[in-house]
Amino acid sequence: ESDVYHSDVGDQYSNRTVKVTCNFNISLYIANEATNSFDASIVLPTSALGTEYMIQTYPNGDHNESSTNVTHAKPCFMVIGTADNTPVRISGPTAKINALSPTPTDVRPDPNRTGISYFDIIIDEGESYFMRSSSNDNNDLSGIEVKVNPQQNQDMCKTISVFNGNTLTRVPYLTSISSNNRDYNMDHIFEQAYPTSNWGTKFAITSSLGFEDP
Repeated sequence: ESDVYHSDVGDQYSNRTVKVTCNFNISLYIANEATNSFDASIVLPTSALGTEYMIQTYPNGDHNESSTNVTHAKPCFMVIGTADNTPVRISGPTAKINALSPTPTDVRPDPNRTGISYFDIIIDEGESYFMRSSSNDNNDLSGIEVKVNPQQNQDMCKTISVFNGNTLTRVPYLTSISSNNRDYNMDHIFEQAYPTSNWGTKFAITSSLGFEDP
């Protein structure tokens, strides 16, 4: 086991990552366990990583943190570098970018896209960059773009790994909560994001046993 959890909302940069190598083909997954909460994700090999990602999260799971004594129950994402001095640009709707915590530095409006802002970071091999939403109003980070922003020719071959999810949330999302204990149940969800170069146009989706259509 390894302590790689970003437990502090101010824990932006960290070297608490794990590198796994093997001399033969393996399948790898990671799990995150907390009190009454658990989720797992497959881990992509470095050969499957890319340079452009789209964040996908779920709405904030806690409508009134004081009622359940839950803090930081927010959507979040993490970027991990595979090479030193990797330039990364993070962009998205201005309201979502401004709601990120810790507050990004040098946020700028995108001159080519109305309502879009961006900021740039540099990460090294094995270094992670972690962000949460700090807002209840703009609490879904879906649609934020994370991509390598080449500054030199050698940057073109640098890839990054991205994870996204929620510290705690409710699925399905409830617009209000009642005294029913089931409504207060929350869980941690996360997954490794696939680069947009691996996205497709046709999908087969199955329903979950015992769940009714919304």
